[in-house]
Amino acid sequence: MASLLTKGGIVVQKISQQTPQKRQLWQEVVRTRVDQTTGKAKYEQPLKTIMRATRGMGNDDSKRQAKQVNYTRYEKPWMKKQRKKGERIYRRKKTQVQELTKYVHFLRDQTK
Repeated sequence: MASLLTKGGIVVQKISQQTPQKRQLWQEVVRTRVDQTTGKAKYEQPLKTIMRATRGMGNDDSKRQAKQVNYTRYEKPWMKKQRKKGERIYRRKKTQVQELTKYVHFLRDQTK
């Protein structure tokens, strides 16, 4: 939708922002099939129809919401390298401290 405005003899086209369209009505039907042997109609279970309808209604925003859940924070590659490097240093120092505490306990036990 565009409207024309004039400013100082110049025609300016103003474009209004449109909201994305969503389904306002979702309709599902119970599926039927004809049995080959008896010739009678077999109806689908209503629960399957309900599940299909809820899945269809949720498709509008569900993909976007799932992406938001899984994609909480973007980490640049160089920042990831820095973080991993820091974690490696932390783990190495942690093992060194654990070995040192074991040594101190060993010395304490030997003096007793």
